[in-house]
Amino acid sequence: MKRMSWFLASICFAAVLLTGSGIAKMAQAQIVKPQGEVNGSITMEEAISKANAAASNEGYDFSQLPLLETKANLVYSEEDNTYEWVVSHIVENEAEPYLLTTVDAFTGTVLSIAKTNYFELYDQWELQRQLPHDLWPMEDLVLFDTLYRRSDLLPRYALPTENDLSKETAIQLSREALLDKFDLSDASLDKYECSATLMLDIGNQRKWYVCFVTVEKPTQANVQYQVTLDAQTGEMLFCEKN
Repeated sequence: MKRMSWFLASICFAAVLLTGSGIAKMAQAQIVKPQGEVNGSITMEEAISKANAAASNEGYDFSQLPLLETKANLVYSEEDNTYEWVVSHIVENEAEPYLLTTVDAFTGTVLSIAKTNYFELYDQWELQRQLPHDLWPMEDLVLFDTLYRRSDLLPRYALPTENDLSKETAIQLSREALLDKFDLSDASLDKYECSATLMLDIGNQRKWYVCFVTVEKPTQANVQYQVTLDAQTGEMLFCEKN
């Protein structure tokens, strides 16, 4: 089974939620949006402090672990109409995030603490959206990286700037390259779903990844053609049929 991914190879992630009583259950996925400052919310520092205390109560001693980063992001949950801090502890050589804690943004109550790995979080978001990862809106891809991945890890998703080719231009250049290389017709490409995502790569090179896929089910897209372009010059870096 072929699946698209961060590097156009398969990578997905998982999370197992631990309640305060230690009873394991599946973490509930919710559609969330990034949120700026909210009047009455506890600060990021307070959210991290509460997450650290909750982790200690659960037996996690970060002084004994190679902790790379603790990050906190304020999000709004459409489903519950609530504001929460999502705190991710990221540990070297462990799947990201190592520990995931959600904190009520107004009361400071710890809502959940999860010993996670990326696979299930990835799958939960797909199920919630009923859409394969690579067909998510760019804003969701960027948010997922922001919440759960180490901040300085590359490649990572990015939103296009005025210095980048537009998504429409990247798709058109990719279509032209595929039509020419594989002697295809426009109609033959039209039968596929098209995914175009911008990523900041190693060396800070910005690249458009354009894929033509078949959607087998809401959580599975099979890549048929892949094209990679320099996001600023339009240079063709990769053009293949899977």
